[in-house]
Amino acid sequence: MKQYALLVVLAVVGISMTPSVYAAATEPAKGLDFTYEGTPFGGMIDQVIICTCTMNYLLKIRDAASKGPKSILYTPGISRLYAHYLVGERRWILGTYSPSLPCMILIGIMCLPLQTDGEINKGPGAGTSKLPNGAAF
Repeated sequence: MKQYALLVVLAVVGISMTPSVYAAATEPAKGLDFTYEGTPFGGMIDQVIICTCTMNYLLKIRDAASKGPKSILYTPGISRLYAHYLVGERRWILGTYSPSLPCMILIGIMCLPLQTDGEINKGPGAGTSKLPNGAAF
């Protein structure tokens, strides 16, 4: 008798929950709005130039979003970088950037500017692939 009563309770609970579960699955998610600041970019890093005067890195990227090259600054401590925290040639990178100052490199006794498209920002920042060329184990 106890088993029959438990089966009836489970059936009633299951039937009463079915419409709400179905409604939740078909309605658009609420509170999951993704916002970001800056301009999105993404692609393979072709070259990394050390900005010797400004203490950051200029990443030359084959940007898939604009279908052209981008020069994006990565500044440790200012730019937000996610796993795998590797900024290097032949790695994939995806993120957002904001306008910035140029990369300054030391030539002789002077610091000369290299123009940039922007700097990786904190909203949301950028993430990189684990191994060069997107390979994984």
